[in-house]
Amino acid sequence: MSAVVLASLAVAVTSVSRQQRQHRDERRLSDAVAVAASVFVVSSSTHPRGGSVEFFATVRNDGPRRVYVKNLTISQDGLRVVQRKASPSPLVVSGGSVDLGLSIRLDCAMRSTPNRGDLLPGFLTVESQNGHSHRTAVAIRATALTDVAATLCSVGPRLFRELSGPLVQTSVT
Repeated sequence: MSAVVLASLAVAVTSVSRQQRQHRDERRLSDAVAVAASVFVVSSSTHPRGGSVEFFATVRNDGPRRVYVKNLTISQDGLRVVQRKASPSPLVVSGGSVDLGLSIRLDCAMRSTPNRGDLLPGFLTVESQNGHSHRTAVAIRATALTDVAATLCSVGPRLFRELSGPLVQTSVT
């Protein structure tokens, strides 16, 4: 009879251990976040009047679960890049991507070198479906952006300007 009790106890302990391991693995999977980002430019010479340039970051979700993009920031060498806020936060499904509008400010007085084609280090904050926030370091290849910054600063070393949006300020008469 004691062998039956011991066998039952061993089965119960094994079952509890397996359930705990499965719960831990499921939690680790739900917390897993793998994202990547890159920058691209959209320009128009006619709309709005005088033209415009808009910068976007494509955020790709390589993780197993969907995530909500909360924040993307880059601040280096006279460039300040921030995600334009969207409400609600953009959802990126596993294997999917989303394009985020960016606000880009350039302060040429703060630029140390006119490097072109740099990887810009920044941080991307996402929220997993279980509500946990994850802040991930990203290195964004932003050749178009660094080329624009280098060119503008070479002709206007004291320039401070928002690079996203209308190129020419027009007034209505």
